[in-house]
Amino acid sequence: MKHLAILLLFISTALSAQMPMEFSDQQSTVRKNISEAFSMISYLKECKLRPISSIDSGKMNEWLEKTNLNYSTDPSVRIANDTLHIKPSSNKHLFKSNDGLYTVYMEEFEDTQDLNVSWEAIRALRKVLWGYWDYYFKFDTAFNASLNVMFHSSNSIIVMQRVFPFTALNYDDITKDQWKQIDETNAIMMNILKKVGDLLTSESDKIYAPTNGKLFPRQLTSAERIYGFVQFWTEVKYNFAFFDQVPELNWDDVLLEYVPKFATEQSTADYYKLLTEVCARLHDGHTNIYNPFDLNNAKYYPNIELRSFDDGIYVVNTSAKYQNSIPLGSKITDVNGDAVNLYLKNHLYPYISASTDYIKTGIALRNLFEIPENEKIKLGFVTPTGKQLAYQLINEQDTTSWLIPEPKRSQFDFETLDNQTAWLKINTFDTETVVDKFVALKDTLKNFNKLIIDLRENGGGNSSYGYEILKYFSKKPFLTSKWITREHKAAYKAWGRYVEGEPTDPSERECLLTYQGNFWHVAPPDTIVPYYDELISIPLVILIGNNTASAAEDFLIAAENAGFTETVGDLTFASTGQPLFFKMPGGGSARVCTKKDTYPDGREFVGYGVKPKHLVKPSLKDVMEKRDVVLEYAQKLK
Repeated sequence: MKHLAILLLFISTALSAQMPMEFSDQQSTVRKNISEAFSMISYLKECKLRPISSIDSGKMNEWLEKTNLNYSTDPSVRIANDTLHIKPSSNKHLFKSNDGLYTVYMEEFEDTQDLNVSWEAIRALRKVLWGYWDYYFKFDTAFNASLNVMFHSSNSIIVMQRVFPFTALNYDDITKDQWKQIDETNAIMMNILKKVGDLLTSESDKIYAPTNGKLFPRQLTSAERIYGFVQFWTEVKYNFAFFDQVPELNWDDVLLEYVPKFATEQSTADYYKLLTEVCARLHDGHTNIYNPFDLNNAKYYPNIELRSFDDGIYVVNTSAKYQNSIPLGSKITDVNGDAVNLYLKNHLYPYISASTDYIKTGIALRNLFEIPENEKIKLGFVTPTGKQLAYQLINEQDTTSWLIPEPKRSQFDFETLDNQTAWLKINTFDTETVVDKFVALKDTLKNFNKLIIDLRENGGGNSSYGYEILKYFSKKPFLTSKWITREHKAAYKAWGRYVEGEPTDPSERECLLTYQGNFWHVAPPDTIVPYYDELISIPLVILIGNNTASAAEDFLIAAENAGFTETVGDLTFASTGQPLFFKMPGGGSARVCTKKDTYPDGREFVGYGVKPKHLVKPSLKDVMEKRDVVLEYAQKLK
């Protein structure tokens, strides 16, 4: 079973990692402006675009004039540093600027299979790139650098490119003036993307177009805001799997309470804040509201890491920018004049959807220093030497490095520890690559006396990938979690209204429960058969923690059923299931958890967390000394 996640990855990751510090102003400007292009591309990918042939010539000529593009009969399209040769066809459209520097190629399809075949051929031309997926730089010393867009909707492929008059091997080679060219190019390509959206998307789709960017700002109307809220409310009403964990919540009352609030004049930022407030009332880690990309990019997150311990909240890492102002080991006492716990309760908890208090606190500490533009946060804290100090954080760029370097995290890591112990760190089940890497390693593992599988940073992905790995260790068939999901049949709901008293047969009972919104499809656990011929017969210890989530928690349920109960660390994230994703007005999105998983015997772990057999938590001293006490404990287990 797949547990998908929204991955809000920006090109800023690559920029911040590789940009020279003296160009930080250009870096900041380009990063913020490029995020708006991500928003527009994400919107167009979800639309079914109208064919260009359906647009009347007047509108088409107006579009070409506004974008400074012209029809082209050139049989070749440059993609990255390669060339795609196209055969003339009514579903293929090529446009170029007069100077030849801008190219827009659109290919339309009626058949999804044909689209996929063409997409694979086009995508292969991208090859090595800097950036992410749909919007990227292409660098080379033999070819001029270029900025590229490459994506497909449900029925169209769109490829765009702007070739620059310079070569570069990477970001470090780009000068200040060249960064200015890149920023100007982004604005032009954004304009082309917006015109594509204006021309080829339906009126019903346009409500989901991004509205909060600096290039094309637009405030959502009252009707649009209410429409988005009601859309989210309705999906929750019919599909949410965990109303039993919020028995005090009357979802119908929420509709009446919030419609007037959404009707009130407000910015897109305020609108999404109100949506997250509604969502947080469901207390579920797989039910979330996601801001439009550009809305997130307007906020500043200073490089300060906090962690909660039994006696308070402490600073465990900062960037060099704050090393003298906020010493490591300082205890936070207040925020903006409120005691820190009160501040979290009043200003952060109401906007966090999580099923447990400890996860809610962890998310709140990550969000504590989320500083919108033109705002500030005043911290009060006690230093390790006992001094009571204060510091004011503002929304400003920080290009300095962490004092304690962040560990490099890959999908899959392997090390040999003392006493013939192998340590296997699997940080995701989101890709089949982790299974391939494990299979390549499995014969080596047979030479060790013990294997430690570290899932402390594994946020989930596809549960079947975890089960595939577990097949090599289990000596018997094992069960996965069982699950239920709500089932709705419209006619049954209509009949259920007339059931009086206790139902007299199963059909009548189903009608009544459907009318009440409480009829469930029950799926028994799957039985997984091990690879008996390739058994790795060594003791297994599994490390878990608060970041062990979703499909990684499913792995733990199956592992326990297979007999592997030696777990070390802290409680898990306490949330799994199958989320339903959908668009929201203004360029954001949402998801609602539709599936409730339990242990095979019916015990619940969503909302509670999987508890390790050996509960081991690092102290502040351990963290400051960079001691991995969880791993140390696991190594000592016999």
